[in-house]
Amino acid sequence: MSFSFAKYQSLKNHPDTTNGVVSFWHETEPDYGIFSNWAPTPLFYDNRQFSSSEHLFMYMKAKLFDDTSVIKLLENQNLAQFEIKKLGRQVQNFKQETWDKHKYYFMYVALLTKAEQTPEFTTTLQNTKNTLIVEASPRDTIWGIGIKASDPRIETPANWLGENALGTLLMMVRDDLPNNK
Repeated sequence: MSFSFAKYQSLKNHPDTTNGVVSFWHETEPDYGIFSNWAPTPLFYDNRQFSSSEHLFMYMKAKLFDDTSVIKLLENQNLAQFEIKKLGRQVQNFKQETWDKHKYYFMYVALLTKAEQTPEFTTTLQNTKNTLIVEASPRDTIWGIGIKASDPRIETPANWLGENALGTLLMMVRDDLPNNK
């Protein structure tokens, strides 16, 4: 299992709705909320414990920019998800160009770690079969599609306002799971 940016680009640029669309946004949603990075899924990575894939992702960001103070703050297991996201925005020595080169790979690793350590996540992901997975966040045009699940434009990727990076990476992880090969 390895990350390929070319595969990411191909999936992102050619979304296939033939088999339907599965959407999610909030971690509290009953069917697919576990796909949210804020879903409480304890993870172990780099000899550390994290409360969610968002937590792990922000740790990777802080580590990339060698921000030991944010890394230390992220050791707190009782942080709320919005606090974790806020710490990620406070990373020192941040360079957007550097981050853009690493963020998709880091998210792939966080999601793959989640799949390896969270059976409920893995089963839910595998059960989507070949459907198109989208983060239906009306406020996020990078990780999401920029529109709500109730918006009829969700069925037509050309009408999306966002990139759907998270949905694309979830599909890549799904494809890389041992039972899907």
